[in-house]
Amino acid sequence: YLAAHVEPAQVLSDGGAADVTFDVRPGRQFVISHVSVLGASPLDAGVVTLSPGDPVLASRLAEARQALTARLVSRGSPHAVVTTHLTPDLAHATAALVFDAGTGDGLK
Repeated sequence: YLAAHVEPAQVLSDGGAADVTFDVRPGRQFVISHVSVLGASPLDAGVVTLSPGDPVLASRLAEARQALTARLVSRGSPHAVVTTHLTPDLAHATAALVFDAGTGDGLK
């Protein structure tokens, strides 16, 4: 929920323990509009199984990033680094997703 809105906390206290309440409006669930994988061969990029229309979930993005990193490491890039860039479109509740794969060969 990339457009969630959280109101300031309401705190009720009896002098000891406190009850804290937040009013949260999650907004619309965002979906992926486009997926790009930069810096990886089509074979390696194939481990990223996210597609347009899939919900934007942090856990799924992290799993895809980890899968691509593991693939690059297994194919001879032991210092591979994959970054994730998410560009939300608030008007349409979508987000473009880019995985940028680097071999990290310059790292020691």
